[in-house]
Amino acid sequence: MRTSTGCRSCRFRHKKCDLGKPTCAGCQRNQLLCAWDDELASLEDQQYNHEWASLGAIVRKNNPHIALSPIPSLRGTKSQSLYAHFVHCTSDAVSTRDVSANPFLQILLPLARHYDMVLEAVLALSGAHCLQKGYQDYAHITWSHYTHALRQVKYGLTRVVERRDFATPLTICTLLFAFIEVVRGDTDGNAFHHLRGTRYLLGAIPRVHLDAASSHIYGFILEWYSYLLSLSTLCDTQPDETITHYSAGIFLELSRIDASSSSGVLCGCAYDLFGMIPHATVLARRIHTERQLQGGISPATQAAREELLGAVRRWQPASAPKDHITAGKIYQLALVALLVSELRSGSPTALQATVDQVVLLLEDLPAESNVTTTLCWPLGILGGFAQTDRAQRVIRAYLSRMTERYGFGNFRQTLGLLDSIWDKKVQPAQTGALTLQLMMETNGYYFILA
Repeated sequence: MRTSTGCRSCRFRHKKCDLGKPTCAGCQRNQLLCAWDDELASLEDQQYNHEWASLGAIVRKNNPHIALSPIPSLRGTKSQSLYAHFVHCTSDAVSTRDVSANPFLQILLPLARHYDMVLEAVLALSGAHCLQKGYQDYAHITWSHYTHALRQVKYGLTRVVERRDFATPLTICTLLFAFIEVVRGDTDGNAFHHLRGTRYLLGAIPRVHLDAASSHIYGFILEWYSYLLSLSTLCDTQPDETITHYSAGIFLELSRIDASSSSGVLCGCAYDLFGMIPHATVLARRIHTERQLQGGISPATQAAREELLGAVRRWQPASAPKDHITAGKIYQLALVALLVSELRSGSPTALQATVDQVVLLLEDLPAESNVTTTLCWPLGILGGFAQTDRAQRVIRAYLSRMTERYGFGNFRQTLGLLDSIWDKKVQPAQTGALTLQLMMETNGYYFILA
């Protein structure tokens, strides 16, 4: 039974509380928000007990005009400016969709206007984007919103078991936290930690009785997570081979959700390819390890590689805009390069031919297209294999234009990583599919190519 005295967090965790205020020893040790019944009356009034039907109602009643309008209750003009910046700049930079079909506007903002923790995280993401754009006078307010979001998430985590409706806004916040690290170009691997938190929270979200609006919300969350999960597997600081089975389940669930109005926001027309990325990266690590320890790869691993390579090559894009199809083909070629790079016969020729195909595609895909916001991962992979001056020049110029357009730190970090590889003339024949990961280890940093 729970103790009848002590702070909320200790009582919820069935732990003895030392009654220390303002923060008890248990909350201080576990980095939890220490809250007391007599202090929570006003906070309780701000919590919402909505299931999926109510979430759908939140999105439906906030039409685009209302969702995109300023929030009078926001404190200070800088917070209002951050909200406007998200509406007009950040939301466009993180999505492949235009305004009318962009779920970062049509789904995320109504939820942000309803849940304070989501609003604080949205403003922190917008602020991180402003800082990357050079607006350094927004630093204090940005990290103030980030701190408020973290505090509310910590409190929500102490309640998520008994209040499952907390799981949805908490999951959204962890995804926003991961995006903040991507945007600011964090190299300490913090985004990976946020994604591990998302994995836990996603399992707590109720999945029953999804109406059309609720399906769009859940589908958006699932695609957002699937996108980051897939792209994180190559350079994860704690690689886990079980991720292949887990990600397969996530993409299977995503394929069954009727969320057509919000789908494709990040994965475009290449859902199947994104589902193959975790398998390819795990297989690449296994091949690299077997070559190091055994001098060759086992028949089972070779068969798995051939099967996956065949599936990648057979992929065909669904009906989609031309730019989305081109982006899908770039991902396809990046996966081919990842798997071909571990061949010892004819590998350099096959690799360079694959990179050359991508160079031609890039020349036909304007860097101003919204879909290019998702190209950090394939360009990082293919750039690591680029051996000719022309290929390196084209990829460098493209990443530079993307950095200038989006202002995201991950593009800048990827370009710096590739410059290190090219300056040191790293040979893919020596490092194989783990070229980027090994160079990150050499430089002592880790980030998601998202």
